[in-house]
Amino acid sequence: MLQQVLHINTVGHSYLGQHNLENRAEMNKKIKILLAFVVFIILFIMYTFNSNNNKLAFFKSNKELFIDKFLSIEMNRNKYLGEVADSSNHMNAYMNFGQVYLPMLDQWNGKIKEGDYVSKKKGSTTLIIERNKESYDLYFDIKNFDGAPLPIKRFDGADWQSMP
Repeated sequence: MLQQVLHINTVGHSYLGQHNLENRAEMNKKIKILLAFVVFIILFIMYTFNSNNNKLAFFKSNKELFIDKFLSIEMNRNKYLGEVADSSNHMNAYMNFGQVYLPMLDQWNGKIKEGDYVSKKKGSTTLIIERNKESYDLYFDIKNFDGAPLPIKRFDGADWQSMP
């Protein structure tokens, strides 16, 4: 009789132990998922944070993103080589300046001709066009601008890359 009671206790105890292990394993899964989610949120914020104006790049409009990228560009007498299309960007037309590609905006269309030399200072919205030993300024109209594909920079030996 004592043997039977002892056997029941041990069986019951091992069942409870197995149940506790299952609960612990389930709890560990939940903790891992929660931890992965927290790490994802932290990495997402770090990746998309734009330190220039303390705003998440993810929440910026196309206009703001374009202006930020455009302002960071510096060009020193880059020759305009013609128009190209970026097939990965729904065939948007770009102006090819060798290492820099600017989207063909309506306000620039027809104002820059092949062979022109274009300069731009970092932080400026004005393009300086040189043609036939004359130069003129081409101002970027931010007020009447809704957004465009981002400027692109070509790195040596690499394909088209978004500008950092």
